[in-house]
Amino acid sequence: PISRNYIRLWDEWANVPPYTKDDIINRIKDMLCVPQESHTLDIKGIGAFRFNILVSDITYIEAEGHKISINTHHNRYETKSYSLKEIKDLLPDYFIYCHKSFLINTTKTITYNSASQSITIDGVNNHIPVARKYKKNLKEGIKS
Repeated sequence: PISRNYIRLWDEWANVPPYTKDDIINRIKDMLCVPQESHTLDIKGIGAFRFNILVSDITYIEAEGHKISINTHHNRYETKSYSLKEIKDLLPDYFIYCHKSFLINTTKTITYNSASQSITIDGVNNHIPVARKYKKNLKEGIKS
C-alpha cells in the first residue's frame, strides 16, 4: 500500500508548473556561473612560497625591476616568476595599465590628480603615476 506521504508528495510534484527550455538553460547557466569575487590568482612567490590571492582584493600591481608586487589593502605579495604582462593576461579586463610599471583595479574608487599626474586608490597611501601614454586608457577604464 502507498502511504499518505507519498500521495501528498506526488500531488505537490504534479502541481509544479512546466518549465520552458529557456528557463532550464538560464538555470543551468546560473549554476555554472562562478561569481567574480571568488576568482583567485595563484602566484608563485619568491622562494618556495605560493600565494592564492582573491582578485577582487587586489588594488594595484607594481613592477620594480624584475620583481612584481601585488598589493591589496592589507598585504603585499612579491614574485619574480612573472612579468607584468603575464600577470595582466591572468586578470580580468578591469585591470588596466596607468603606467608601464603599474596595473590598477578600476573597480576600486580612484581619484585622479591632474597637477601631479597621479592617482590614488581609496585605502592606499601611495600615489600611483599616470603616464601620458595611458591617460586616455585610464579615463575610459574608469568610466566603464
